[in-house]
Amino acid sequence: MEAGYCQFSLGDRRLDVIYANRNQLESKLGVDLIYYNENFSSFVLVQYKLMKKEDDSFVFRPDSQLDEELKRIDKFMENYPPDSSFSDHTGYRLNSDGFFVKLVPNQGLRPASGDLIAGMYLTREYVQFLTGPHAPTGPRKGRVITFDSAPRYLPNTDFAKLVEYGFIGTRGSQSKVLEDLIASFMIDGKTMIIAHERTVDKKHQEKETHSNQQHSVSIFDSA
Repeated sequence: MEAGYCQFSLGDRRLDVIYANRNQLESKLGVDLIYYNENFSSFVLVQYKLMKKEDDSFVFRPDSQLDEELKRIDKFMENYPPDSSFSDHTGYRLNSDGFFVKLVPNQGLRPASGDLIAGMYLTREYVQFLTGPHAPTGPRKGRVITFDSAPRYLPNTDFAKLVEYGFIGTRGSQSKVLEDLIASFMIDGKTMIIAHERTVDKKHQEKETHSNQQHSVSIFDSA
């Protein structure tokens, strides 16, 4: 099984990223990668899709697989709707939806390179519009998404900042449900892709880093 681990640092902030193969968690939630910001108790869940080169532009054509994945996400949102209010500053979000689709030009993926893969982040609500009856279409009236036809996408830099400062993602009871769900998959020995951000006490940085590396290996080995 291909898997990888890397850690990013900025002052007392740490981001641990675990890459692994797709698993039953994706089947349940319809996502490939999960960011967890511990400081804001926020999960951001991302489904990756490849864009293919057609003429001089990269294109993604929504298909039945995307439709099924969106149905799984919609089902989760229906069963566990986001909290309508919050009780402290950390609960504030720009919207109440933590699910995104990222479209990636097919230029070769390097998921464990330490860099965000170039592409466009789309909120679930925006994807619903782009695949719905009022969506822009191609020359043959088929469903198609390009950088030009979806101008309200988030680039890497904006997405990363919104995740870092907790402006997007789940909160409250929805975050608790996801925390329990992910924990159950880890206990059962399944693998997943998680990026976990937290603040670390400088006195315990070395110990924490060593502990996290051992934990990531145990997850990989149990799959």
